Amino acid sequence: MAARKPLALALLALALLLPLIAPAHAVGFANLPATTEFLFSPGKTVEVPLYVVRGSAIDVTVSAPSPDPEDAAATQRAQSILSYVSLDDPAPKGGERELTLRIAFPQQMEPGTYLIDVWATDRPPQQEATIMAVASVKMRLTVRVLSPDPLLEVTGISVPASAQGLAANATLTVASRSAQDVPDAVAAVNVYSNGTLVASGTTRHAMVLSGETVALTAALPTEGLAGGDYDVNATVSYGGRQASSAQETLRIGTLHVDVPDYTRTLLFNATNRFSFTIANRWNRDLHGAYATLRLAGAEKTTATHDIPAFGTTGYEVYFDRESSLVPGHAPVNITISYSDYDPASGEYVAKRESIVVDTEIAAPAAQERPAIATSTLVLSATLALLVLLLVAALVLLSRSHAHGEGPAAQPPSPIPPAGAAQATQPLAEEKPRGP
Repeated sequence: MAARKPLALALLALALLLPLIAPAHAVGFANLPATTEFLFSPGKTVEVPLYVVRGSAIDVTVSAPSPDPEDAAATQRAQSILSYVSLDDPAPKGGERELTLRIAFPQQMEPGTYLIDVWATDRPPQQEATIMAVASVKMRLTVRVLSPDPLLEVTGISVPASAQGLAANATLTVASRSAQDVPDAVAAVNVYSNGTLVASGTTRHAMVLSGETVALTAALPTEGLAGGDYDVNATVSYGGRQASSAQETLRIGTLHVDVPDYTRTLLFNATNRFSFTIANRWNRDLHGAYATLRLAGAEKTTATHDIPAFGTTGYEVYFDRESSLVPGHAPVNITISYSDYDPASGEYVAKRESIVVDTEIAAPAAQERPAIATSTLVLSATLALLVLLLVAALVLLSRSHAHGEGPAAQPPSPIPPAGAAQATQPLAEEKPRGP
């Protein structure tokens, strides 16, 4: 009964703590607005309906994040949008409800992009007495104030992977941040290898209407480039102005596999696990990939896996004790077999590659065995000496004990005086004398 008492106390404590450490309600927004991006219009008021759910005391607030919190001017400009924002909340810090966010635009605003974060935080009254986590959720609204001058922004660049020997494509997404149309926009796309320009292409000329977005695509002459990764960026030119894109990566695939990582050290005279990774350098998935490994006189075959395009997959085999292996360098021959599906022909094309990697067969450290032997010898000698001492002690103790239990020693007899020897003899019986 006493053994069950600590368990019962632990279960009781857990039951008491669970309500305190349980996660808060998953507060959230429901029936999201159709759009979260709004264009500035002088004197116009925009109303955004909001629905907050799954909470008992939901506090709704707004904030304006700065693109550079360390820049005071940028922070002040970003937060200036809050002076035009208000919340029509029928039950502040209440439960599930509908409320309205209003943006009352002034007659004039500085051109640019402004962000408004709407936060819903569930703060139940009992939370103050618990350690319950606060549950919050955020919805972001974007306000764009168009420039009176022509202004374009490259909002995205996509460069799909290509196969070696084929041309690649780059597609740019260009958005107008101008109150007027841009009649002629064209983009130049450049491909770099370690900072050196190796290919370039140009998109078509396009008109970008005020507040609209267009896609511009350039063909890139990459037929002569080797497989690998390349840096790509683009510049859009319009009316003597330019807009640049972020840097993107173009991956040119080649039907080839590699072993970038493997077990580099094996133990001598032991069963070893050999792990390795096969990397797919092709822009399509490889199917049914497996490897056959040869190490000295041993041969092992892995399981079969698919390897994603430009991806990796791990493999492993076990090598048993091999008498022909000696400490030192040992090559491992890895033959990799796989199939590539060619969509043009609709068939699988099989391929096989062999890769040799170098491993080290490591023997136990030389100092370990002498140290173990020496310690064993010392211990054995010590034990032998103790045994001898114990035997000697037992022998001495046995002898001493034997002397102590024998008959009592007789005192030495006194030496009789000369002529008294007869006195020591018993007297002869005297014959009775007659009358």
